[in-house]
This record gives sequence, C-alpha cells and structure tokens, in this order.
Amino acid sequence: MTQNSSMHPLARFLRCSSILLLIGILCGCSVARLAYNNGETVSYFWLNRYVDFDADQKPWVKKEIAALFAWHRQAQLKAIAETLGSVQKQLENPVTEADVETSYETARQYLRAVLERAAPAMADLALSLREQQIENIASRFADNNEDFRKERLRGDVAQRQEARYRRTLKSAQHWFGSFTAEQQREMRMLSDARPLDEDAELAERIARQEALLGLLRAIRADKPTRDTAIAMVREHVHRMLQPSADETRRDYFARYHSATVHMVANIINNATPQQRQHCIAEVQAWIDDVEKQSPPTRTTALKSPLIPRLD
Repeated sequence: MTQNSSMHPLARFLRCSSILLLIGILCGCSVARLAYNNGETVSYFWLNRYVDFDADQKPWVKKEIAALFAWHRQAQLKAIAETLGSVQKQLENPVTEADVETSYETARQYLRAVLERAAPAMADLALSLREQQIENIASRFADNNEDFRKERLRGDVAQRQEARYRRTLKSAQHWFGSFTAEQQREMRMLSDARPLDEDAELAERIARQEALLGLLRAIRADKPTRDTAIAMVREHVHRMLQPSADETRRDYFARYHSATVHMVANIINNATPQQRQHCIAEVQAWIDDVEKQSPPTRTTALKSPLIPRLD
C-alpha cells in the first residue's frame, strides 16, 4: 500500500467507510462492496472499536456518519460511476504508466473531497474525546502494529517477497481471472523488482499515529474553539496526505510507488483478450453497485481514468 495507509482513525475511517466503495475498486476487495452497502453501520462499528463511545457521543456520531454517507452518495457516486466507465474503454487498448499514475491521483482527489467535507465532524469528535478514549486509540494502534510485525516482518527477504507476490497475484486474479505460468513468472519478477523495506513502512505508521495522538492530546489540553479545532484537524489531515516527512522513507515510498505503477501497467498490457473481458465485467459489477446506491441527481465525473489497483 502507499505511505498513507497508516492514516489516523478519524481520517482512516473515511477511507474504510464513506469512500469504502472507491477503495474497494482500487484494491479489488469484494468485501468493500458489501461493506459500503451497509456503510453507516460498518463505519460506526469500526470507529467505535478505536474510541469506545460513551452514551452521549453515540447518537450524534451515528448522525454525522449518516450525513457524510448521504453527501457522498449525492456528490460523488455518479462521478465515480462515470469515471469507471472510462476504465472499461481503456481496457480495450494498451495503457501507459501515465494512465495508471492518473488513476491514483483520481482516487486521491475523491479522498481529499471527502476529508474536507468531514473536517468539522472530525473536529467535533476530537473535542469530545476523554483521556481514556485517546488511550483506547493508542492501545488499538499498538495492537495493529503488533499484527503488522507478525504478518510483515517475519522471515528473510526472500520469504517477504514471496508473501508480497502472493498478495499481488491474489488481487490480480480477482480482476483478470487465472494467469498462465509465464504470466505469473513475469508478475513475480515485476513484484520482486519493487523495493522492500517493511521496517520503514512500520516506522511511517508509528510516526503518523504519534502525530494524531499528539493532535488529540493538544485539543483536549488546550480546549480550543470549534473553529480553531477544525483548522487544526484540516492542517493535520493535509500533512497526512503528503509524502513522509522523513527523507529516507519518502525516497523509499516514491521508488516503491513508481515500481508498482510499472508493474500494474505491465500486468494490464500482458493480459489476454479473455482476461481483459473478465476485468471489464468486474468493473461493470462495480458500476452496477454504484448506480444502485446513487441518488437521481447527476454530478460531473473527474476527467481521469481509474485503473484497478494491484498491490
């Protein structure tokens, strides 16, 4: 994943809820489609696991989540459906690495819009947190980091590359169906050509988690006005959407991203006509789901193609 995958829960839940459908499209995750259809409930449950809301918080948190979903369905789903339509047309011809890069930026544009919309609610939540709830978030972070160590930091380099390749292959098979032995060998070479430093990924996760906890503790201690808290949250989210503040990690993530873009373009361009049709059908399933969720009012799609993501 990109360096932003360790974003704090107030922002991360937006990735996993209000734009869950979009993230599912990028990641090839069929669970995301089901989750989005029950998004308000899933989002509340997910966020509550971090915070453990009290009786006073529960009603208005649920109300804010529902309002954000209503806005997202009205403002973005039609645009996402139209953007996905361009994917189907692109899959009929070779794609360039620039096309794949543009698809990532398309997703980031949707994400930025959601986070901007959600900033006031995120600030309200931050203002309402008790000290114990902030510690609950810290504890959840620690548990997640331990899971990361167990899953990603075991074995030697060859074993970690094998595990990463298997994740890539599983995602690719979701979109394109089965691959020949030759295609799998090519995919393995492309996957292994990407830099691998999962210790750096963990360090970035921890740095971003600590930044969030610092923000929440500052808001609790200083008790700023709501407008000031909103500004603080927006500034924090802006930083979280930027590349790593650490120069070494920033260079690693940039190289990883470029190599992944190269890999995705090659997988798409090496696909057979039958595999491309399989992918087109998968994209159509997403379009159908989006259109079922969308209200009648149409919006203008972002003028960018959206290529399925393979990590």
